[in-house]
Amino acid sequence: MGKTIVKIEEVDKTYYITGFSGKILGEIKALEKLSLEIKKGEIFGFLGRNGAGKTTTIKCLMGILSPDSGKIEIDGVSIHDFPIDVKQKIGYIPEKIGLYEKLTPEEIVEYLGKFYQINENKLKEKAKELFEIFGLEKHLEKKIEYLSMGLKKRVALVCALINDPELLVLDEPMSGLDPESTAALRESLLRLNKKGLTIFLSSHLLAEVQKICSRIGIINEGKLTTLDSVSELQKKVNEIGMHLHLKVKKVDRFGNVSGVLNYIDKIEEMKYVKNVKAFPDGDLVRLEIDVEKDISPQITEKLVENKIQVYSITPKEATLEDIFLLETEPNND
Repeated sequence: MGKTIVKIEEVDKTYYITGFSGKILGEIKALEKLSLEIKKGEIFGFLGRNGAGKTTTIKCLMGILSPDSGKIEIDGVSIHDFPIDVKQKIGYIPEKIGLYEKLTPEEIVEYLGKFYQINENKLKEKAKELFEIFGLEKHLEKKIEYLSMGLKKRVALVCALINDPELLVLDEPMSGLDPESTAALRESLLRLNKKGLTIFLSSHLLAEVQKICSRIGIINEGKLTTLDSVSELQKKVNEIGMHLHLKVKKVDRFGNVSGVLNYIDKIEEMKYVKNVKAFPDGDLVRLEIDVEKDISPQITEKLVENKIQVYSITPKEATLEDIFLLETEPNND
């Protein structure tokens, strides 16, 4: 890796809300001064809440939308100035795939081969390779309408890769897949990446992103808030430590309803405790405790010593999701 294949520089995109008369009633700032570079040969994960700007970014990257300002280059070529040349370098699968339901995988690939003007022998060779990679050999004569969602997505991947693109752009590729299909797709993408394919994928499945991506960007309200390698983000995750979720009885040994709240300061003073929050939960109180390591026995002992009845305690290790939630909180600066 080293050469930049995707360069997004200072991109702005605003959607305008208009009335029946055409009068502008409001606006939505989808992207604001978005800058991002992706290196050749990496798998880049693009994360964000719904409405954060992920799909708008991808549509601008593909030339489907034009940014209001800024520039986008693929392998040094402007998508705005040379759209046809750039699109020859990209394979794209939107979240909602569209395939000709009455055709078979072989028929679709044959049609696309003619569209891209690919030599017939080369097309057959490439199609055979891709059908094997995605495990479609047994389904080539079945019409698309009879295939599962997982198989349809594999066919869509074959279509996106048939012209040997340098970059594969995927919008929510694991959406709607069962665990088996998700694992199969993950392994196929890793296999393609080892052959040199650069992959840009948008996803909300953080565990999958953590398994497959080399770098991650998080977008929030149209702005890039995080850009780092998975290994560096894992270090940040480790710094967060663990979360302990407890449910305890409201009353203490003297029958005071707020009794448990009197002992929060004592828990906060314990070694390895970073933060304690208390929330009402029916007849109980829910405690959320951030700790550097699992000290569930010591905390339980402290509460029981003071006659606070503990109903449950659940340790939970920090994950990439914690970083994601921190970076995408409303009005997070």
